[in-house]
Amino acid sequence: NVTQIVIGYRRPGLLRRLFGRSLVEALLRQSGEIAVHVVPLARVQRGWSMQRLLPSRDPVRYLLSALYTAGAVALGIGSEQIFPLPTPQPFFFLAVMLAAVRHGLAASIFASLLSFAAYNFFFIEPRYTFTVAQPHEVVGLFLFLFVAVLVSGLAARSRDQAEDARRRMRTQQSLYDFSRKLATTIGLDDVLWAASFQVASTIRGKCVVLLPEGDGEGDNLRLAASYPPGEELDAGDMTAARWAWQRSEAAGHGSSTLPSQAWRFEPLTTSRGTVGVVGLTGSSGKLDMESDTRRAISALINQTAVAIERANLDEEMGEARVVAASEKLRQALLSSISHDLRTPLASITGAVTSLKSYGESYDQATRADLLDTIDEEADRLNRFVGNLLDMIRLEAGMLAPKRDWVAIDDLLASAASRAKRHVGGRGIAIDAAPNLPLFQLDFVLMEQVLFNLLDNAAKYSPDGAAIKLAARIAGDKLMIEVIDRGRGIPPDDLERVFDKFHRVNSGD
Repeated sequence: NVTQIVIGYRRPGLLRRLFGRSLVEALLRQSGEIAVHVVPLARVQRGWSMQRLLPSRDPVRYLLSALYTAGAVALGIGSEQIFPLPTPQPFFFLAVMLAAVRHGLAASIFASLLSFAAYNFFFIEPRYTFTVAQPHEVVGLFLFLFVAVLVSGLAARSRDQAEDARRRMRTQQSLYDFSRKLATTIGLDDVLWAASFQVASTIRGKCVVLLPEGDGEGDNLRLAASYPPGEELDAGDMTAARWAWQRSEAAGHGSSTLPSQAWRFEPLTTSRGTVGVVGLTGSSGKLDMESDTRRAISALINQTAVAIERANLDEEMGEARVVAASEKLRQALLSSISHDLRTPLASITGAVTSLKSYGESYDQATRADLLDTIDEEADRLNRFVGNLLDMIRLEAGMLAPKRDWVAIDDLLASAASRAKRHVGGRGIAIDAAPNLPLFQLDFVLMEQVLFNLLDNAAKYSPDGAAIKLAARIAGDKLMIEVIDRGRGIPPDDLERVFDKFHRVNSGD
């Protein structure tokens, strides 16, 4: 089941020196379908290894370590003049610890060796030579070197542990901040932007996020977000991205699939499957991540996948709510149309049929009554269709109120006059407070509001019961009331008064 062999080296030429080039060539010849890669190690593992004892390429830290040692020599010589000490070794230990804490293990060992030489040269008899006169001084000198190296190692180890702790703390804080940001981010575009920025900042490189096109069933991917903005992928990168999408496994740089590509693609996988692909690369085209960074990137990818899935679910739920609302409105509209159209049409059809079939046998009063029925029901049908058209224009933003200064007395009188022929012989009493000021409103629309209320009051109040139309000032507002003697609206339906096509009773 082996698919690849990776041979890593810490020093150029080390593999060749230890095994010879023939070993690599033999592996390449005998591997068959197994991919063989000879690569430098991305990083030397932290720990007590000989690699950490190798000289650093930064000369500044060694210069500073030498200055610390020179300061220890100056303190030792000064203390002899002011307050003689049994030995100046504490000053040298301080210099070694300072070099270890500030510059690492290699610099502290350099400071230990330099302190060993300086202590011998300046403070061991005979002074200003590297000769040791007394045998016990030799033992003490090498014991000093041993303790100095031990102290430098312990101090450097404490420094490394503190750095690791700070790095882990920064990583955890970054993950926490990112999770908080995702928790308050709703839109998919915002999630993708936040994720690409966070991943690119963590690896100090570039990041792209690819999502499936359409319904996600095909193999086509689109570049949905990138940081820095404007990143583009070539054909090889897109091939690696599609591989990661189809197989739900890493592809590209550092993987067994298309390892020569500069980008590495990781699938964004959730419990519902793969929702996308994230691509990573270094700012210089080489991706080099330490183990802590890899763990952080893995956590970021998991959080991003969950956030994308949540955004997709929110979008699907929104679409489902729209579909449900549309279906509910369609059913209510069909129910209302079937009710409000069928009733007047049935009345008109019945009256016309009676006139055509038995018109000659009816007296003048009966024919007049049937003609009045046709007229009333046709008017009712016309009003219903007009209301539907007005509602459509209102919701489409095509019907805007045309406000003008209106006398409330005229508004009430016009509405009552229009509704008079539809209230079934009931009287409409107008009770308007005296000296009402003018109000700025749309006369036609407000008259329609009052007409609808008067028509509804006539439908659901006892025959012969009067309807009152009142207007008064209540505080800083105008209160217009339509008062009838009907049974009223049940409390459970009060919140649905303004729902489209809602009826308390399903019947006529």
